[in-house]
Amino acid sequence: MANSHFPYGLSVYGVPVLPGPGVIPNLKPNENPTKIAAGYAGVQFVCGDTGSDANTGFTPESPLKNLDTAYNRTLGGRNEIIFVVGGASSVNFSSAIASAGVGLVWSKSYTHLVGLSASGSSGMRSHVSNGASTNLYTPLITVSGNGCLFENIEFFNGGAHATEAAVCVLVTGSYNSFVNCQISGGGHATAAANAATRSLVVQGNGTGGGGENTFRHCYIGLTTVQRGSTSSEIELKTNTPRNWFEDCTIASAASQNGTILVSIDATGIQDFVVFRNCLFVNPGTAQGASILAQAMAVNATPGGVVMLHNCLSGGASVSFTKFQTTASGPVFADNPGSATGVLGVAATS
Repeated sequence: MANSHFPYGLSVYGVPVLPGPGVIPNLKPNENPTKIAAGYAGVQFVCGDTGSDANTGFTPESPLKNLDTAYNRTLGGRNEIIFVVGGASSVNFSSAIASAGVGLVWSKSYTHLVGLSASGSSGMRSHVSNGASTNLYTPLITVSGNGCLFENIEFFNGGAHATEAAVCVLVTGSYNSFVNCQISGGGHATAAANAATRSLVVQGNGTGGGGENTFRHCYIGLTTVQRGSTSSEIELKTNTPRNWFEDCTIASAASQNGTILVSIDATGIQDFVVFRNCLFVNPGTAQGASILAQAMAVNATPGGVVMLHNCLSGGASVSFTKFQTTASGPVFADNPGSATGVLGVAATS
């Protein structure tokens, strides 16, 4: 296929890879942020291998180096797109973000991040990480904006700290979509030993924040670094309304059995949360880890109902084979498998 030329400065060699429908920059003519040269039309490229913040960032041949450099150029509310060009090196942050503490705050609504690499189920080579292992960002990225698309990106927080948790992605905004993404926190043993370590936290505010987000075909969690405490891969907290997890894999390995794949706090949800066609995986003793006592812990008063449809829990040497409910658990399950084994879902006080 010959070169394909699109508006907004994008040329594709071969079959074009574009984000989902409706994601097209809608900047007005010559509407450029003050910190970017004329010619910006809502599309930027970043690359960990060949990028430089001295480049324009307008084409794959002249990508930026750091994600925050590209993000800080965007106006917000314009459906701008930042493309992460896949490669051996991940995309990190510039020195404008401290080496420890909060990472990038994605507060601009309708601003999108799309990976240009093979779209595997995990280990995408369009990846965003903490950079040096001494950089612990907690969270690595906070999505407080609304209506943003994150597609074909691996988020990995592998920072080390003996006393702080490593949260990878915190979502406090609404109407966002994560499609074919990997979200992995606790990528270093010292952080993975902290009970507050999370791969994904969805947090509401009681007035609709943190709601109606969709996670589709995502890999959430990590099995290559064992958790050493009662941490969770996903936590829903503070009235998060109507979030959806579809065709996702939630996975964890731990040195003790108290680790939980999904925890839902008291009033952690509003109305409902849906898990559809999801796999809850614990490799257990097959990888020298512990068999988890339960896949999901739901507080007895979560604030809404938990809907599990066509989900499976299991893996090599895992005891639990089906989601079950306790008498007090506000869980509605419709899943295949045997009813024997350790509880897949437990209600907690």
